[in-house]
Amino acid sequence: MRNAWNLRQRRSTAPAGHQPRRLLLDVSVLAREDAGTGIQRVVRAMLSALVESPPDGFVVLPVVATPRLSYRLLPPGPPDAVPAGLWRMLPIAQVGPGDMFAGLDYSAHIIPARRRDLRRWRQRGARLAFVVYDLLPARNPEWFSSRAASNHARWLQFVARNADGLVCISQDVAADLAGVLAASGRADRPDIHTIRLGADIPASRPSRGLPVNAETLIERMGDHPAVLMVGTVEPRKGYDQALAAFEELWAQGNCTEHLPAASLPMLIIVGRPGWKTDALQDQLRNHPQSGLLLHWFDDASDEFLECLYRKAAGLLFASRGEGFGLPLIEAARHALPILARDLPVFREVAPPWTQFFASDDPGILAAAVSDWLGQLPRGAGSALAIGLSSWADSAADLRTALARIAM
Repeated sequence: MRNAWNLRQRRSTAPAGHQPRRLLLDVSVLAREDAGTGIQRVVRAMLSALVESPPDGFVVLPVVATPRLSYRLLPPGPPDAVPAGLWRMLPIAQVGPGDMFAGLDYSAHIIPARRRDLRRWRQRGARLAFVVYDLLPARNPEWFSSRAASNHARWLQFVARNADGLVCISQDVAADLAGVLAASGRADRPDIHTIRLGADIPASRPSRGLPVNAETLIERMGDHPAVLMVGTVEPRKGYDQALAAFEELWAQGNCTEHLPAASLPMLIIVGRPGWKTDALQDQLRNHPQSGLLLHWFDDASDEFLECLYRKAAGLLFASRGEGFGLPLIEAARHALPILARDLPVFREVAPPWTQFFASDDPGILAAAVSDWLGQLPRGAGSALAIGLSSWADSAADLRTALARIAM
């Protein structure tokens, strides 16, 4: 089978004799480093699908830039095939009337620095579209570094003033963004579109590989109710509350380091080390239950994550803020029971069998987890019955949105 990033990116559905329009797809962050987060999954999946099947009349051209380097065209192949140190040698991207730039990647530190390029392209008749994943750095800057919050503010200001169309990953984000646009004072406000995100990890160009202790852990998950948490270890994800809640549960069961009680829950965390959580990360690594009832995988592959979704007793999603919440529908694809914080966006996207908790108190969460674990019939719902989206569905939504913005 040919690679997804091959010469088919040169194909177009434009009528014979017509020059195809260029769709410059920004993948600047993914091409430099795949951090393995939810946004990277979206970018990988959408890049692959759009290159394979471009919007009608367009040829898809992945592009990269840095704050000091204008947009360059990537060659056919995986987006990270060209080291960032060699980007300067790539062809400079050009646009004309009818072309489009789509900010697929979250390049908040790059877009404001390249604002003159983008404005000049718009003056030449190109359209500007951006995918909006969330507005959390604007709403809760305390969850992020000062640099990340500042970059997001500048990115959002540019997008609000210059975009021809915006694509949101949930209705919750779309409503939040509509308020920002209303306050911007811009007369010709861009249309806001929404897309569904996919639940099928195997269709998102997944990473491969299993840790050396994978088989042993999978076996032990059969002896304990294994609760899975997924997401970067950062302040908003709620790992601090979750760990404290599980410590209460373990203490209540008189668990010892050498002989854990079989009925006690196991907590499995899959997430890269993030920011502002150094003390929590040290606590996770050096916890008395580390390797016993507590497992943190800070560099897990998508293949291993799929294994955990299949074997876990349930998913705990304690995040205090999200633009969507991919783990919810990835878990739902496996009909996994779910306990989630009561957020509007989770009410929007979570499967109907999801149970919710509302408090930030570890003791209340411990009680909620205990009650939830006590009623955990596997197969709490049918993933097919709730119509979960695939990444092919997401790509179709994005193609439709970009076609409308291109009009």
